Amino acid sequence: MPSSSAATSAKRRLLPSMPVGRVNPLAIAAFLVALSYAAVLVWLWASGNPAYVGPLQIIALAPEPDQPVDPLLRPGTADETGTPALLDEAASSLPLPLSIEPEAHQQVEPAESIAEAYPQVAELVDSLPVAPLPGLVAGGPNGPLPIISSSGRRASKAYARPAGLSATTATLPRVALVVGGLGISETATRNAITNLPPEITLSFAPYGRNLQQWIDRAREAGHEVLLELPMEPYDYPANDPGPYTLLTSLNSGDNLDRLSWLMSRFTGYFGVTAYQGAKFTSSKTAMEPVFEALESRGIMYVDSGVSPRSVGPELASTLGLVWTKGQLIVDPTLTPRSIDGALANMEEQARQNGSVVGFGSGFPVTVERIQKWAEGLGDRGLVLVPVSATALGN
Repeated sequence: MPSSSAATSAKRRLLPSMPVGRVNPLAIAAFLVALSYAAVLVWLWASGNPAYVGPLQIIALAPEPDQPVDPLLRPGTADETGTPALLDEAASSLPLPLSIEPEAHQQVEPAESIAEAYPQVAELVDSLPVAPLPGLVAGGPNGPLPIISSSGRRASKAYARPAGLSATTATLPRVALVVGGLGISETATRNAITNLPPEITLSFAPYGRNLQQWIDRAREAGHEVLLELPMEPYDYPANDPGPYTLLTSLNSGDNLDRLSWLMSRFTGYFGVTAYQGAKFTSSKTAMEPVFEALESRGIMYVDSGVSPRSVGPELASTLGLVWTKGQLIVDPTLTPRSIDGALANMEEQARQNGSVVGFGSGFPVTVERIQKWAEGLGDRGLVLVPVSATALGN
């Protein structure tokens, strides 16, 4: 059996050697870190609110000035914070409500006037008045909404571009064009405003940012404008026009809430048109409350004419809503040859029927072909008019 001194020597060989009489600095550092964490935990426990990190004082802000009360606002369409009751999460990433004060958005570019930015347009026409016009707007739950003035003035006429027909041109066949999908792409929107004749009606999607600035710019260049209302297509939701799309599956109150949000995106539009919406526009039950709301606000409806099942024109006539209807799309294929052919077809329809309304999108090739086509229109015995000049009804 080994002696006790030999056993002790074997144990020492198995244990790691440590200097005798020295303090390890790593051990000291670890101890200090642990002590710091412990101190923080004790302080949080003693404060009585360990879950909160931030100021405890609430500062009351001054109330916002009162806005005109919308006489058509449906009660119960917003919660107590003024936020739309529908799709609050989706709305958080969408444009904020507008002020109804015209001074808030009159100036598009403080250092540059529209005439300086677009001299070729400014020389052609006088500007349309800056929106909103007095008496035609009131505050809604999501922003400004159009109303009929106390004197009976309606947006469908007040914001429309005058046709400006002379004794000579008044008897010519009329051609009207809507170029839509604007307000999303800055390049496409600027190109349309800059290069299209002022008689061309411009149509804006509701989801772009800085929309009022684009509307101000378009109207100063002489263009009347439409608001595009996203409506349910047959292949929804695989094809989704956006978070505030009007749906046949919703009740009328929910669709009117969405309509209120859409109509408050900007001011200065004389009418609305459907974006997609083949399914929604085919349903009289879904469309009737929307049309009643449009008529009560003095707004015109422009049917694209794309869907043969649309009840829009018939329903508008029944309800006394001012309306007009498109006959063809000028850019079903984005090639110069196809667009030129569609524009020539428009001319023939105008000669046969006295007037025609066409729709196109703000693609560069479409804008370029329309611009070239319009230059010689008068020489071919036709007159270009804004789409509001083809209105039917009141």
